[in-house]
Amino acid sequence: LYDKIYREIKSYDIQDIIDNSNLSYSTQSQIKNLFNHLDKLALETEIIQVSYSSLLTTDKIPESNRTILTDEEIEKVKNNRQNLTYKVILLLLYTGMRGTELFKIENKNIDLDERTIRGGIKTENGKNRIIPIHHYIFDIVQEFYNEDNKYLINNYKKVTFCANFKKIFPHHTVHETRHTFRSKLDSAGANQKCIDLLMGHKSKDVGNRVYTHKTLDELRETINLLK
Repeated sequence: LYDKIYREIKSYDIQDIIDNSNLSYSTQSQIKNLFNHLDKLALETEIIQVSYSSLLTTDKIPESNRTILTDEEIEKVKNNRQNLTYKVILLLLYTGMRGTELFKIENKNIDLDERTIRGGIKTENGKNRIIPIHHYIFDIVQEFYNEDNKYLINNYKKVTFCANFKKIFPHHTVHETRHTFRSKLDSAGANQKCIDLLMGHKSKDVGNRVYTHKTLDELRETINLLK
């Protein structure tokens, strides 16, 4: 489309690119979003009178095949809590953090007196969120904590952990510990706003997002719903 005059580009020109791209749903959506932005600018500057990008379609969102760890698998982790890899899995299961987040947590963001972890990545809601340390993993955090080291998890590379995790649970991904965390809290009747705050998610409900503020005590009570 590079040599075309913009107002001469029709929806079927763009749709043909999307349909024949052989790209994932996510990338197809990025193409569609690009033309949404271009059309918006073209409308504002009166280059076009009709936004054809509104007619574009992409492949349907693929169904997620993610699963959560079963009670038996979680029990297996608990029964092997003396092993380094299993200790890290427990930290993930009881904080809901992404693997990348956990391996980037710095000791300066651990408060053993308040029993909290501050940190996160990826989004504004995820960064610097506070996660109370569940009593079941507090001893592991204490063991890992060393103010002389920069990171909580020291001398254990994430890539090595992921490889070891796959040996233990070949049908799971590390990220599914995060899904397990959310699922277990949801099943325990936890407040959805608290779950969102703990996971660093933006609440879908506008009222919750703007008007509801949760205290550290409420977040601690939510974490402690995990048995």
